[in-house]
Amino acid sequence: EKAPPGFFVKNANSQNPEPCPVGTFQSEYGKDHCLVSPSGSYVDSPASALPTYCPPGTFSAEVGQIIQDCVEAEPGNWAPGGTGIQLSCPAGSFQPEGGRGNCILAGPGRFSVNESSTFDIPCQIGAFQPLEGQSGCTVSDSGHYVDQVGSQSQTPCHQGTYNPKVGSTSPDDCNPVSPGNFSLEGSAEPIECPPGTFQPDWGRGSCLESAPGFFVVSPGADSQTPCEPGKYQPNHSQTECMVAMPGYYTNKAGAAEITPCPVGTFQNESGSSACIYSSRGFFVDSPGSANQKHCPAGKYSSVEGAISRSICATVQAGFYSLN
Repeated sequence: EKAPPGFFVKNANSQNPEPCPVGTFQSEYGKDHCLVSPSGSYVDSPASALPTYCPPGTFSAEVGQIIQDCVEAEPGNWAPGGTGIQLSCPAGSFQPEGGRGNCILAGPGRFSVNESSTFDIPCQIGAFQPLEGQSGCTVSDSGHYVDQVGSQSQTPCHQGTYNPKVGSTSPDDCNPVSPGNFSLEGSAEPIECPPGTFQPDWGRGSCLESAPGFFVVSPGADSQTPCEPGKYQPNHSQTECMVAMPGYYTNKAGAAEITPCPVGTFQNESGSSACIYSSRGFFVDSPGSANQKHCPAGKYSSVEGAISRSICATVQAGFYSLN
């Protein structure tokens, strides 16, 4: 008959199985020996089929223990139970108490840099940590700052300000952008207003569109420029002005639209600031004319600025007119 678990038979002539002594065990049938309890366990009674393992938070380095001699893990360490050694809490974790079966992760806004730490450390101003279980903190990016100890996040500079430095500790490190520039939230540098826009003020988060009648040709402008007489611009956000076409004019700076030459006047050139009265012997009977019209053959006009063919009089007898 086979020896049951917790027993063994020394040789084939044995009449009865013998119990495993304290400090040993046997979990199988029909064995001729017992096993020494491994480190992290003990056997305090004979005929044991299994050892008793040290509970979590404790360990035992010796083998063949016959009494419960498990030692508590020290602060900064842990023991999962059933081991011969205590384990160091890794960087990013800590354990302030002894006899524990686990480590505690450093919380967001905190860190632990060394193994076997008994406490975690808050991130200092100028740094932050959004994650748990970390061994260090992250320096605040340019365009941001951290002004509180133990911060989980960085604070962006407001739009209209910028900060080129890393590791900033105060909102005072965010500088207002100068005229001709703008900045978005969290900017490291000011951004030039693009052509067609401008900004006359400090600390702005956007640029202004140039108005009709005005233009901005270069980036970083702090003002818009009016179209000169003879030119105009009907649209916003433009980089140049349009030239008045023949038959039209603009007589002041900053014109948003062109004006047609009135009847009796004309303009045969582009970019003009005034119209020309029709000459004697000519007339202009429609607005926006680029040219004046001749009086018909056999007729004449001594008037400048004639607005109709009816102004042209018939040549008297004895005279003639050229067309």
